[in-house]
Amino acid sequence: MQEKINLALQYFGSNYNCAQSVFISLSQELGVPHNDALALTAGFGGGVAGTRQICGAVAGAVMAIGLKHFDNKEDITISKEHTKIIVQIFLNNFIEKFGSTTCKDLLLPDNEVVELSDEEASLKKHQYCERYVAEAVALATKLADEMS
Repeated sequence: MQEKINLALQYFGSNYNCAQSVFISLSQELGVPHNDALALTAGFGGGVAGTRQICGAVAGAVMAIGLKHFDNKEDITISKEHTKIIVQIFLNNFIEKFGSTTCKDLLLPDNEVVELSDEEASLKKHQYCERYVAEAVALATKLADEMS
């Protein structure tokens, strides 16, 4: 698990967005080509295209969970439900730890009520987002180990 966390943090520190960092670190062992993973997750940074909605680290983990746990050999309804349950557990664990899955809320963890400029959001990203990237990888990896 620590190797995946370190890899995600290395990517994040190399100008990959949070979703890219998480998804790539989790999907490599599943055979997703690096450039495909990079392209797939490009729009998810900054809470999806900078809108500060769903946290990109969360989005990257959810995509990786789907990739790992969705079985297209099963009945699609059963496989979707199985994947949905795992995603719900992931989301509940993330919310329990950080209080939200929304980028805007996570960038203002002390319930500050302010609108952030892009520059301020960028500064907050470096202050907070590394821990969200690391924890998203840790939670998704732990669930993969427990649910396999």
